[in-house]
Amino acid sequence: MDSLLLGNTEFGTSISGTLRLTNVGKALLELSDWVVPTGFTTSTLPATLGVGEYAEVTVTLEANIVGEANGTLTFTTNVEKFNSYILFLNGKVTGVPQLAVTVGETDLPTGNTLDFGSLQVGDQGMKTLILANTGTAAIENLTIQVNRVDFGVANVPSHIEVGDSAKVVITFSPEQAGDMVASLSLKGAGIEWSSTLRGKGDIPSSLRDNQDLDIQLYPNPTQGRVTLNFPLGTDHLDFTCSLIDPSGREYLISLLDANVHQLDLGRYPSGVYWLRITTPEGVTTRRIVKE
Repeated sequence: MDSLLLGNTEFGTSISGTLRLTNVGKALLELSDWVVPTGFTTSTLPATLGVGEYAEVTVTLEANIVGEANGTLTFTTNVEKFNSYILFLNGKVTGVPQLAVTVGETDLPTGNTLDFGSLQVGDQGMKTLILANTGTAAIENLTIQVNRVDFGVANVPSHIEVGDSAKVVITFSPEQAGDMVASLSLKGAGIEWSSTLRGKGDIPSSLRDNQDLDIQLYPNPTQGRVTLNFPLGTDHLDFTCSLIDPSGREYLISLLDANVHQLDLGRYPSGVYWLRITTPEGVTTRRIVKE
């Protein structure tokens, strides 16, 4: 029995081979009763071949089922010794992973933008991505990366089977005021997907005051003591300083009576704070991180 080996292909991508039939006899060759196996197709099948004539038949594996594809192509002839002809067909179809990402009921194709809107500094926003494998092979070695610390990723799966899905949580925790943009990239075997992350850090309106005073603040971030330096040319200042968290809660009130002043933040919780400094000329704020 002759064979036609079509090789390997991916799901959804057909692969073909050619069967050449030649009449080497001295009379008309009749071909009939063609049987094409399931999963394969052919080009037009000849009914007769004159002496010396030939025909080429294209045999195609449709590639709509994953796995080994085997079958026999048969036909009959008017040649007594070769009344029945059998051709063994073989090919292999491999699965292909495919990722579909949604947020709620909304599709999020690669290259799209995920916007967290405006959040106060110190707050956290979350969005849940549903990662669904709509392909024909498992998604393997999945990794997700974000290139900015204000954004984070949780519950990252490394493997998603065909037909399964997984939830991934994306967080936005602004550490400072202003617009923020980051890239979210997702990669796996045969998979690449990306999105632009956007968000805005905001501070309470009560803290949006004059920033013009030339004040040095160090170290920042701090684990305890922080130094305020006022290069104003006088040792007799009438300033007050308040430590305020982004919700507006006041933790500390201190009188500043020298150009260089130290504040002890050691007993306060870790997080992002604002130093609100009130002077006779106005109010200024400085952001500080307590580790």
